[in-house]
Amino acid sequence: MEPVPSKYETDLLRVVEQAMRCRAVWEEVSITHWSRPFEEVKDALQASAQRWGVVIDDGTATKAAWQITGGSWE
Repeated sequence: MEPVPSKYETDLLRVVEQAMRCRAVWEEVSITHWSRPFEEVKDALQASAQRWGVVIDDGTATKAAWQITGGSWE
């Protein structure tokens, strides 16, 4: 019989999975839209987030788009 994961372990795995998806969105858009116009980057972020199943609010999309548009990795 395999051990059943605890609620804590299950919640932790969900958080890790969501973090990996967020990182995938960032990497996808920063690679394909590096230093492009702000609106184009923001639209790409929102489309990528939808594809990866990540909920992204407008403020977060705006801040991330400025970082990618400005040519900054971090």
